[in-house]
Amino acid sequence: MRSLVDQGLRPNPRAARATLLRRLAIDLTGLPPSPEEVEAFLAAQDESKEYEAIVDRMLASRDFAQRFARHWLDVARYAESVTLRGLVQPEAWRYRDYIIDALDRDRPWNDVIREQIAGDQMEFDSIAKARDAHVAVTFLCLGDSNLENQQKTELDMDFVDEQLDTIGRGLLGQTISCARCHDHKFDPIPTADYYAMAGILHGSVGMEHSNVSRWIENPLPMGPEDEAKFAAIATELETVKRALAELKKSADGAKPTPAKVVSSSSLPGVVVDDTQARKVGQWQASTFTPGYVDAGYVHDEHAGVGEKSLTFEPAALPQGTYDVRMSYTTGSNRATRVGVTVFSADGEKMVTVDQRLPPPIDGLWVSLGKYRFEAGGQAFVLISNEGADGHVIGDAIQFLPIDAEPKVAGDGPGTNKPQRAEKPKAAKKSKAAKAKNKEEVAKSADADDDPSDESAQENKRSQAELTQRQTELQKLLDAQPKAMGFKPRAAAGDLAIHLRGSIHQLGPKVPRGVLRVIAGDAAALPIAEGSDGRLELADWIASDTNPLTARVFVNRVWLWVMGEGLVRTPDNFGTTGQPPTHPELLDWLTDRFIRDGWSVKTLVKQIVMSETYRQSSIVAESDPRSEQDPDNRWWWRSDRKPLSAEALRDSVLAISGELELPTGGSTIKPGTTADYGYQHRSLTRSIYMPVFRNALPEVLETFNYADTGFVTGRRQRAIVAQQALAMLNHPWFAERAAAAAERTMREVEGDARSRVARAFLMTLSRPATPAELDGAVAFYDRCRSEVPGAKGEAQALAEIYRGLFATAEFRQPD
Repeated sequence: MRSLVDQGLRPNPRAARATLLRRLAIDLTGLPPSPEEVEAFLAAQDESKEYEAIVDRMLASRDFAQRFARHWLDVARYAESVTLRGLVQPEAWRYRDYIIDALDRDRPWNDVIREQIAGDQMEFDSIAKARDAHVAVTFLCLGDSNLENQQKTELDMDFVDEQLDTIGRGLLGQTISCARCHDHKFDPIPTADYYAMAGILHGSVGMEHSNVSRWIENPLPMGPEDEAKFAAIATELETVKRALAELKKSADGAKPTPAKVVSSSSLPGVVVDDTQARKVGQWQASTFTPGYVDAGYVHDEHAGVGEKSLTFEPAALPQGTYDVRMSYTTGSNRATRVGVTVFSADGEKMVTVDQRLPPPIDGLWVSLGKYRFEAGGQAFVLISNEGADGHVIGDAIQFLPIDAEPKVAGDGPGTNKPQRAEKPKAAKKSKAAKAKNKEEVAKSADADDDPSDESAQENKRSQAELTQRQTELQKLLDAQPKAMGFKPRAAAGDLAIHLRGSIHQLGPKVPRGVLRVIAGDAAALPIAEGSDGRLELADWIASDTNPLTARVFVNRVWLWVMGEGLVRTPDNFGTTGQPPTHPELLDWLTDRFIRDGWSVKTLVKQIVMSETYRQSSIVAESDPRSEQDPDNRWWWRSDRKPLSAEALRDSVLAISGELELPTGGSTIKPGTTADYGYQHRSLTRSIYMPVFRNALPEVLETFNYADTGFVTGRRQRAIVAQQALAMLNHPWFAERAAAAAERTMREVEGDARSRVARAFLMTLSRPATPAELDGAVAFYDRCRSEVPGAKGEAQALAEIYRGLFATAEFRQPD
């Protein structure tokens, strides 16, 4: 490869000190330098020595870890909710804090990569390390899945595909998921290689399935004392649940034997039979076991688990509250955990039914609970065979009104309602009548003292106490630290090729392994019996000898610091991506990175200490180099980089003096379960703001925030009119400008010129030129003349700040 000089190009001179300091501060910390730091650097006798000291100080700061963690979170498609229904993932924040801490401690990045893939399967010598590693695998759980997909087998494969895409593009720079349906059209990745890797990831269960599936949250490793404490809570909770179930069972008493066949027309309320239900999958009609509604019932043949469902929806259901009941025939081959979801005016609720137990109501029905339904609203019940360990039975669903007027015998069309009885006239009672009355009163008193009534009351009191205790214990158990993760799949093993990506058309099984184009003859990983292979996959990806992992990451760091990668398609090192502009430099940096123990801070320092980084970005209009290399592929100048959404927001808050710097933890408002309409009110550093896929902070979204649904190696850099309008007119920027003005007035004594000069130093990190200062002071005076007194001075200074925020120099430093 020819050098810069060989191209007939000369490098730009170094950037001015103030320009270089602001560039460095934004790139390494995401925050502007303070006026004092600018003045100290401008006054330094030895620029190079002072510059290196500043680099070391910034790399050692927590700000560096927060800045670079946000870069990696783009790659990890980090978010704290899923698009579907806006479901909030309350434990996702732990992964964000894990990445910040790893960068702050400058942990070897290959260890961090290994933990993100298989940290839950690794062994450590301390509880703290084990907890971190269990949190790290959240990396594989952050995909924006369609949890409502009723084809659960397909959903599982979609989940695996999303993981493969993240590993492929994020870690290896390869578009692996293209091979899900066919051999990759451009890169040497056959479908067999896709399913070799998919078989590894499929061995870990990442979702618990129901009508709306849900991600898995596992308790984090704890010390012996904490383990014993939570184990005791869990044991007591199970004991309380069993005792409560026994009390409810004894309160129900004996149940009559059901009729062999019950007609739905003879039943109260609204009854939907299995013949009227909408069926997904193959259901077998049967009359083998007596005790059903109408002509029979259906069962799922205990086949196609997770692929079948029944939906019972009445044609019309009057508004009201109903006891919703399900009928089924019991038997020893039935499923013990049938998922039944009731959709009502208050949303949806999933109930699990053990169909091996006899139905408790008339030997025919089990109550699913009481639900409120509105006219025209959702009113249906869905039975799924997801996770079934036996035959799932579907017979009938009864909507029994519980808030209707009770009917009087004889009521109805063609009948006469009983008339109100006239009040009898008072009459003297005979002695015999009085004696009889006393006897009846005594019998009544005896009835009131009936031991069975006392027993019933005691049963109710005990149920109330146990219910309260159950609630308390559940809250204590819920406080146990958890993280998003996996459960082992019982049938982990090699996966069959899905022809054209279909779960219904399977080809031959392929041994679990990795990409043959990279690993060659070692592509089939040696996986221990009973293992899913995820740990072996992690070791292969994070190996020093893997030709892609370190190169892809080094290229990302170059991009984060320099503005463009040596490979300008950071997520695609394949044939459809762009080749590196400087392959020897990429190789050299990668070799140094591995030799330095995969140290991110050492790599960053190498880059920012280079003359290439420290060049000026200023170019004359007539400079022939701009025509020869307009895209700056030979790095003869510095690229101007727009502030990221977070750096822009955080910089404005730092200038106004309002930036809050939390140490971590969840910042989601307590009680938030869905992200729709969420109001972001915080002044915290941007990386700590909740990342909700349906409710991104408006300020961040306006300035090219990352697409959290995919690996984002390089953000969009669109410059649109809405951004300038937001800087000048959005209330948030107006409030920050006012706060900055108030801060300046408190900190700077003197005339308007001194305060305006301070504003330039705060926002642009350089002194204003005489012409700029004269023009700004004149504008300040005009604004101040409109409102008298200190209020007018504050408003005028706020207008100066708003104008400076909106400048191209502030938003796109030199």
